[in-house]
Amino acid sequence: ATIELLRELQQDIGCSVLFISHHLGVIAELCDDVVVMYAGEVVERGTTRQVFHAPCHPYARRLLECDPARQSGRTRHLPTIPGEVPDLRQRPPGCVFATRCDQRVDACDKVPPDVAVGTGHVARCVLATAR
Repeated sequence: ATIELLRELQQDIGCSVLFISHHLGVIAELCDDVVVMYAGEVVERGTTRQVFHAPCHPYARRLLECDPARQSGRTRHLPTIPGEVPDLRQRPPGCVFATRCDQRVDACDKVPPDVAVGTGHVARCVLATAR
């Protein structure tokens, strides 16, 4: 009911809604654009379709893999992302996800650039490439 009310308000008065959630299904239903954040930093942004169907940052990919709706059959154990979120008071140098990333390379020790991977689709990763 709350989601429907938000959608009606969007349409009736033509407003934007900043919706913060970990519920990926609701995000897919309600949002036109998505910003994926990790440890307080934007790691990917684009349309909902771009990010959900072609995620380019390793954290965005892993986050989507953990979505219960993407699991086949019933399971008691959902996938998790190994490792620990860094202490935000002492951020590691470079990419904030590097300590948990299974694709880490030496270049991750430097602050990664924003890479345009599509029209309006940006990922902050040295491994991201345009599609």
